[in-house]
Amino acid sequence: MAKLIYFVFAILSVVGTARLALGLRTEHISTSPGYIVAWEITDASTRNATITFDLTVQTTGFVGFGISKNGGMGGADIVIGGVFPNGTAYFSDRYAPGNGFPPVDTSQDWVLHSALENDTHTVLRVSRLLDTCDLEGDVVITRDTFRYIWSIGATDDIEYHGSDNRGSYAVNILADAYPDVDLSLFDTFDAITNITLPSKDTTYWCTVHRSPVFNGKQHAVAFGPVLLGPASKHSHHLSLYSCTPPEGEDPVEFFEKYITQGGIDCLEPEPGSISAYRYCTELVYTFTIGGRIMHMPEGVGFPIGEDTNMYYLMESHFDNPDQLSDVTFETGVRIYHTSDLRPIEAGVMRIGQMYDYNFVIPPSSTNYVVVGHCSSNCTSQWVPAEGVDIFNVMLHSHAYGTKMKVRQFRNGTEQPWVLNDDNYDNDYQDNRNIPLVKFMPGDQMAIECHYDNSMLSPPSGVLGGFGTRREMCEVVYYYYPKMGLENCRSNILKQNILNFFGVSVEEIDDSLTNPIITAPPPLAGLRFLEYINLIVWNDVVRGQLEQLMRYSLHEEQCGGDGFQKMAQEETYYVTYPEIVEEYVPPNSECPTQN
Repeated sequence: MAKLIYFVFAILSVVGTARLALGLRTEHISTSPGYIVAWEITDASTRNATITFDLTVQTTGFVGFGISKNGGMGGADIVIGGVFPNGTAYFSDRYAPGNGFPPVDTSQDWVLHSALENDTHTVLRVSRLLDTCDLEGDVVITRDTFRYIWSIGATDDIEYHGSDNRGSYAVNILADAYPDVDLSLFDTFDAITNITLPSKDTTYWCTVHRSPVFNGKQHAVAFGPVLLGPASKHSHHLSLYSCTPPEGEDPVEFFEKYITQGGIDCLEPEPGSISAYRYCTELVYTFTIGGRIMHMPEGVGFPIGEDTNMYYLMESHFDNPDQLSDVTFETGVRIYHTSDLRPIEAGVMRIGQMYDYNFVIPPSSTNYVVVGHCSSNCTSQWVPAEGVDIFNVMLHSHAYGTKMKVRQFRNGTEQPWVLNDDNYDNDYQDNRNIPLVKFMPGDQMAIECHYDNSMLSPPSGVLGGFGTRREMCEVVYYYYPKMGLENCRSNILKQNILNFFGVSVEEIDDSLTNPIITAPPPLAGLRFLEYINLIVWNDVVRGQLEQLMRYSLHEEQCGGDGFQKMAQEETYYVTYPEIVEEYVPPNSECPTQN
């Protein structure tokens, strides 16, 4: 690796720039063979916004690189280049109408700036506009999730690369770069779980962890996952919560016994086994499949260690679709921290749809929309007068989510979307740095999630819930300065859903998200989802349910320290605000796209 790094910088020095000017991001999209992609955007706010790539690849043959919406070749924007043995460069802009050999694009919109080669590696510097106005052969690069696709050849003959010399890598291309910080300079502590997976599809595993004893408050400057062995395959998400004992209880006496007892199933605990769970509700960090280390901005720290004896609960969502047994591994979260306190403290909050049986996606649905709200009543109570600045966002849904949009309303005017991803990928849920978004008291937030479960065979509905075959719709914000608001969610009134289906239910034991129908008598004893799957659905009925769930009144949970109702005498309900002016994204400056 040291030789490779030396080679990269030697090559870039020859090119004339050892580092792109601003916002450089680098990803190792393959380690065998080695394939490093570095990129930067210039003139970002203009029609000439340009992305420049440095491709450093372990081959002396051809280099293939592309931008794809789904990881496949179909519809991808592709380039192929390299250096012939005589030292001359070759390069072409191509497109992929399908999975076959990509033809040369009639509109050559990529620019080759340099192509260099040594005995082991090839380095290409290439660029293109974010929007080339070529609707036939290119993709418009937006804040959506994309996949870099890559291939290499053993020689400069451009032919099929073979199944071992290709791949794809999910990425948010336009996410802001993290600060260039040497994390080895900071102290760390890990919350690690050792688990033998239960042989069932989905497990939520809860463990309690003790932090080191600090001499006063610390600031976390970064969070990241620890994935050992099979952990990366089976860990869907890891959420770390700080714990506060009941009033008057000593934290050591209250929490220490849960460390020694080991972990338990969060959703199916033994009676009385995890009363700690209700006292560990303040979210610190969530890692989700595909995510990477998340850094705080310069000058911002996330407060930890304010109590002498600090305990954390880690909620680990494990997937085991093949229901394997005897799979054991370690997984967890690493916190990078310092006693050198930064001037600004960050906080974290969740906004979205509560997941329960009144979260219903009918069978064979495509582009089905569910919404979760955070009302102006809530934000007026919790957000400080000067507002807070959101700097990082993580979108979260499960296997059927296809698009997600976070909308913000202020005094009847919709603000530019906090984040919109028309190509959401459940397998890549990174914490994305975004340009600062001001969140003011009285603002209303709405997160809209689009779902497609049409691939299920036999057709089946999907309910809200914890497993990956259930669904969620939420967004996690990191922001500063820290305030008290941690959770703000809504969902349609359960009675309205039951009235739509004409049933009564009983919620017992583990049936909360799939209750047992008690009336009418012909349906008594069926689970709610079983009945949904017996209905003959058509576009009209499906549309009526979607409209009811989306636009009727929602009940709201809003507050700090877990999911507490608003501290008001009356119950609050929320739907979309009266919108005087809806946000419309700027038109493309390409004549053919308007």
